[in-house]
This record gives sequence, structure tokens and C-alpha cells, in this order.
Amino acid sequence: MYAKIAFAIAIGSMTLTACSGSNNQPPSPTTSSSPTATNPGVMAMISSKAFAGTFNGEIPCGDCAGIKTDLTLDADGGYKLNEVFLGRTTNNVLESRGTWRIEDNRHFVLIPSDPGWEQRPFVVLSHNEVSQLNKDGKPYSNDAAYHLKRTAPTGAN
Repeated sequence: MYAKIAFAIAIGSMTLTACSGSNNQPPSPTTSSSPTATNPGVMAMISSKAFAGTFNGEIPCGDCAGIKTDLTLDADGGYKLNEVFLGRTTNNVLESRGTWRIEDNRHFVLIPSDPGWEQRPFVVLSHNEVSQLNKDGKPYSNDAAYHLKRTAPTGAN
């Protein structure tokens, strides 16, 4: 009888030890670009390699008809931003180059190589859509007008 109890305790101890060992380790970071189960519109984690691609759209402009915006994020961490100010006859094209840095699993920032340009924060809405934020990192009041949609597949240059 004592042998059966001792055997049951030994098996129980081994089971608890095996289970508790895996709970003490931190979860491994993921670079998956698949949406999370709780909020399908938000990516679980972005990485420069998995998220690279080209996004475009037309964003509002205070003194023109709109800004046609093309943003290319390279897998190596570089970016190119082309903006065409619609309806302007002079100073109607701007181009910025630099690096982009992931801030967290939903945000990234463009860091221009030209010191005359300001950094631009973005929020990832999904694998296929990002939104430009204001200089304080907050959404604009008409946020939907600042969305850019993916037009070229991941890894495109």
C-alpha cells in the first residue's frame, strides 16, 4: 500500500516539476505578422523584414488639393517617402529618405537622413494598412484621411 502511495507522489512531483519549469521561462518574442486572435486588425509583432513594402494614399493638405503619398519601407531598415502636392505649380514634390525604426508592435517612425526633416510616427492598423500620426504620436482628428494602404507585396523595393 505504501509503495502505491509513494509511486503516486513521485509521479505527481515529476508532473508538477515538468509543468512549473516551462512557466518560469519568459515567452519567446515573435516576429509573426499574423493578426492577433483578440484583435484581428492589429498585428502581433512587426519586423522590418516581414513588414517591408510599399504603401500609398492621398492625405489632406492645408493649402493644396491633397498630398499623393508613396512610402516604401525596405527590409534593411531604409525608407523612401515621395509626396506630390496636388494643385500646386511650384514646390509640389518632396522626397525624403532615411531609416525607419520599429517603436513597438504597433508603431514605427521614419527617421530622415536630412537633418532639416522631422521624424514621422506611424501606427500599424493591419499588415496592409498604416496611418500617419501627428508629431506628438497621436491620431489626427480625421484619422481615416491619413491611412496609407499596401500596394506592393512584402519585400518589394
